[in-house]
Amino acid sequence: MSYKAIINGYEEYKELRSGAGTITDEGRKINFCNSHILAEGDSWFHFNLLGVQENLLQSIEFSKPTAIANMALSGDDVSQMMDGSIKGFFNKSRVKHFKAAIAYQQWDMFLLSAGGNDLINAFDGGYKVSDTETVQIIKKKDENSNGLSHLDYIDEKALKQALAHIKECFAQIIAMLRHDSRHSQTPIIAHTYDYFTLRHCKNKKDKSIRQKALENCNVPKTYWKLITELMNDQLAQTLLTFNDDGTYPNVRVINTLSTLTQADQDVEGNTKHWRNEIHPNKTGYNKLAKDRINQYL
Repeated sequence: MSYKAIINGYEEYKELRSGAGTITDEGRKINFCNSHILAEGDSWFHFNLLGVQENLLQSIEFSKPTAIANMALSGDDVSQMMDGSIKGFFNKSRVKHFKAAIAYQQWDMFLLSAGGNDLINAFDGGYKVSDTETVQIIKKKDENSNGLSHLDYIDEKALKQALAHIKECFAQIIAMLRHDSRHSQTPIIAHTYDYFTLRHCKNKKDKSIRQKALENCNVPKTYWKLITELMNDQLAQTLLTFNDDGTYPNVRVINTLSTLTQADQDVEGNTKHWRNEIHPNKTGYNKLAKDRINQYL
């Protein structure tokens, strides 16, 4: 395994790269790296500054010394990454920095982790698909429905709207990266997610927004797994279309579905390949990297 440096933030990376002031040992290592990568995304890429957190960037491996400028932030959805007009001043500043980072130099690769939070936010009606409309994927069964299928609790129109919005925003991020002519052919690597398990927490304070949405809509517990599998499949199919579209050369979305062992619904906390409901643990991230991702880097 070659040397890999992950620098949390573009400004810190730029300072190390430019050698402003006294060059640290880390700065020397970075400047001797053969490959420089810009990463943007969500919690699957994000360092938690308040404590140790596993993430996919820590697990992936490269064949040559590599420096990664990591701009990912836990909780970000794909629209936040490309639209500075939403979510207030902080997000506006982040998008501005992302654009500056893209233009800073000729990068050897871009890494993206995006789309998962969009479906999470759409669980309870908090996902905005236009200036005037938000959607909620989970719904109560119709009065004339017998509720004998998990599909009775999914708003098909809302799911289609959410997926269409994710695809549109993803395409706009690609356009941002390609805007600089130096990056017209730079590899862009993204990933799908894997089948997370909605945990059944009995303690009210431990319940996730997903569990609350399901319970508020009276969705039988036996359908929770089927619902999340359907949503993960639909999101993966949406993202994987970028591999087949000649409009997006050198874009590779890696299919990571069915890599990890799903957690048990009634087991809380770290179990098998999962640290919590939606995040793999170190073992899980290592398996994703080894079995699916590293071959494309």
